[in-house]
Amino acid sequence: MKLIYILPIGQTDPKIIRYLSKQLLGYLHFPTKVLGAIALPASAYDKNRQQYRAGQIIREIRLFDFSNIEKVLGIIGADLYSEDFSFVYGEAEAPGRNALFSLARLDPQYYDQPANQELVKKRALKEATHELGHTYSLSHCPDTHCVMYYAQSIEDVDNKEEKFCARCQKLYEMYNS
Repeated sequence: MKLIYILPIGQTDPKIIRYLSKQLLGYLHFPTKVLGAIALPASAYDKNRQQYRAGQIIREIRLFDFSNIEKVLGIIGADLYSEDFSFVYGEAEAPGRNALFSLARLDPQYYDQPANQELVKKRALKEATHELGHTYSLSHCPDTHCVMYYAQSIEDVDNKEEKFCARCQKLYEMYNS
C-alpha cells in the first residue's frame, strides 16, 4: 500500500503533525506515516528576507526515497517565500511527488492575535490538502470555498473549506483512479 509521508522540518508542533496524519487519510484516502524531523536546510535561508526559499526545501525533500511512497509532505514552522511572491503558505510539484507548507502564517500569533491551536490545526489541514492536491494534478480553483482556491491572505485561508469542491473532487478521482 502506498503512503503519504509527513516530514516535519525544523521546529514544528507534534500535536499538529499527529492531527494532520489522522485527518489526511479521511480526505485523500491514503494512509500516512510521520517521519522523524529533519533540520531546516541552511542553504534555503535568506538572511535579508528572514525567510526560507520554498523551492530549495522542495529540492531537499526530493532526496528522500522510501519504499511504498505516494507523496512526501514537508511541514515547516518557519516563514516561506518563492521567487515570485513575498510569501507563500506552501509549494508543491504539480503534478509530482513532493509538497511543502508552512505553519508560520497560519498561527494567529503571527498577526498579534491570541494563540489558538484549534484554528492552526484547521488552517494546516486546508493548506496540507491544498498542496497535496497540486501533487495530484489539481490546479487552483476559482471557487473561494474550495480548498484548491489560491489563498492570498489568511482571510482567504479561513474562508476555504477543508475539502475539494465537487468539480475538484471529480478531477481528483479522475486523475487518481
